Amino acid sequence: KQLVTGSWDNSLKIWDAVMGEEVRVVSEFIEPVEATFSPDGTYLAINSGNEAQIWDSASGERRFILFGHTSLVERVEFSPDGTRLATVSLDGTAKVWDVTTGVELLTLAGHASSVFSAAFSPDGTHLATASDDGTARVWDISPGGSREWLTIAQDDASVLKVVYSPDGSRLAAANSNGTAKVFDAERGTELLTLSGHSAQVYTVAFSPDGSRLATSSEDNTAKLWDAQNGKELLTLAGHGEGIVGGFFPGVLAVAYSPDGKQLATAGADGNTILWDTVTGKPISKFSNNGIGITNLAFSPDGGELVVTTDQPKAAVAGEDAQAQLWDLTTGKQIFSANQAVRIWGVAFSSDGSRFATAGFGGIVKIRDAATGRELLDLSGHTSTVNSLAFSPDDRYIATTSVDGTTRLWDAETGNELLRLTGYTGLPSDVSFSPDSSRLAISSQDGSIHIQLLRTEELIALARSRLTRSLTEEECRQYLHLEQCPANP
Repeated sequence: KQLVTGSWDNSLKIWDAVMGEEVRVVSEFIEPVEATFSPDGTYLAINSGNEAQIWDSASGERRFILFGHTSLVERVEFSPDGTRLATVSLDGTAKVWDVTTGVELLTLAGHASSVFSAAFSPDGTHLATASDDGTARVWDISPGGSREWLTIAQDDASVLKVVYSPDGSRLAAANSNGTAKVFDAERGTELLTLSGHSAQVYTVAFSPDGSRLATSSEDNTAKLWDAQNGKELLTLAGHGEGIVGGFFPGVLAVAYSPDGKQLATAGADGNTILWDTVTGKPISKFSNNGIGITNLAFSPDGGELVVTTDQPKAAVAGEDAQAQLWDLTTGKQIFSANQAVRIWGVAFSSDGSRFATAGFGGIVKIRDAATGRELLDLSGHTSTVNSLAFSPDDRYIATTSVDGTTRLWDAETGNELLRLTGYTGLPSDVSFSPDSSRLAISSQDGSIHIQLLRTEELIALARSRLTRSLTEEECRQYLHLEQCPANP
């Protein structure tokens, strides 16, 4: 009768599953995220805090949490074939991940400051990155590669965004000095400078056919340009005043529809506007009650638009940064999901009387499902808890953590009963057998471990694997018995 949704900001909502109405909120702090679809629309990638996640866009299930960056992840970008994901971070690195396994493939280190953006070449063999150090860099990421292939330096500006043209022959960069530039992607030579904005340019995007460029700026406008000669074609002025994160006003992002006929703009004023790219006239506007839009992306068929929002100016319980999906045919919001950085897992007891949440800092809490009152705080993990489960008989709770351990807890007392270590990859998920006698633990190294939980079964298994009996000396040393038992 009820549905519980958990957010990574320590907020949790209980919903009436029939009426769709919010019943109760348990909430603390928030942080904005950004999102992008894979080329075929199968996956949705988001950045959240120091991590990124890959979600199944059809089922809404999270597939992987990508750990590795030591500071905030700024952007996520799928490769053209959808098999890899690039993440860039304020830690000065870019990483490339396998989408199907969640395994880190490459770490690209060389920038002297924060990396803000990444773009795959159309053939997927190179990755371009943009940095606060004033450079755009191109990396060879073909099989066996991970070397820096080209550096484009700009002395007077940070590079905020970099994108390839559809044919891969050009690179466009958005800069903090109010310009956007186009470069030869093979040689790094400058081809065009787009000057017209009165403040820093946040983003730049090629039209699907490569004939035009769109830019967005702190000056509250977006502009369309001829990508061959750099001539300004249209100025899109429709966003009002607003600010995101306390620092960023204006139009923060642009995205072309797959057919190139529409351009979406994300405003710090809380509005998303769809524009006709021929006439420059607004087609429709989606309002978010003054809460700034941080990023947006069209679905591959152009029928839907995902937008991500900023934190409300005065954060209160239940007001979270969100990822929203809009139907562009009806103009209606399909869903709105809390997406911040704190809670990684939530599970109900089988009788529905309790639920458990797990998240950053090793936090695991058990709450009363009727009132939200905290019943137990399971203390022991030293890092993020990424998965948890109640046993079917409700006697136990199992948790896995980035600290490399899986732990079994008494669900009534909160006492730690068992601690499992020794994985070659971080444990990532956990599940009980229907009779509560076994625990399955999946690991990021691709392995699955089965753990017996009943003492008698462990003893029977140990006996079945004995190749000899203990000696009298071993019985005295290990069993503290003067005489070995008849049945070892």
